[in-house]
Amino acid sequence: MARVNLITLVVGDRGTGKTTYVKGSRDLKINGLLDTYQKAGSRALVVDTFDNPIWRDVPVITPEQIQTFAGLARIFSSDTSSLMKLIEQRLYNSVLIFEDATKFLRRWLDDSTRKFVLDSKQKNLDIYFLFHYLGAVPPDLARISDYIVLFKTNEGFNSYLKNKFPNPAIEAGAKEVNANESRYFNKVIQISG
Repeated sequence: MARVNLITLVVGDRGTGKTTYVKGSRDLKINGLLDTYQKAGSRALVVDTFDNPIWRDVPVITPEQIQTFAGLARIFSSDTSSLMKLIEQRLYNSVLIFEDATKFLRRWLDDSTRKFVLDSKQKNLDIYFLFHYLGAVPPDLARISDYIVLFKTNEGFNSYLKNKFPNPAIEAGAKEVNANESRYFNKVIQISG
């Protein structure tokens, strides 16, 4: 899979399959996004605030290794500001996965985050932000993201969400996903264009 430096939002309630979509599952024989990137020889970094058991099979790197790690790795810290600044200053040529992005992002993107997101093409980054609900996505990030992968959420598409995601395909996609009988059904939608 050739990297095209896209910003992708992955949104859904707990237990709907977001992490499986990204990571895959050997037990269920499901390939994830990371499998595709790894087959292409891309390196990928999973970012979290703690040593999440779901990702324990992935090697942990130190901040000093962020420029030189190979393959799939993860980094975690409860100091989210320092971690975002580290990514902004030192990470290039990678796939970046923010597990539970709400812990890293507030309503408005801080300077470090804004820089690496807006410079994703120059830094050769594909970035995936995982959220539990559409309301948690910062408005600036919603505007500059390329795609959204919608899983089930327990929220209606109110005027706030319509303003944040003005593309009518997103509201229609959310309704389709929430109406589907499968808890794991999802839909990929281009946000703009």
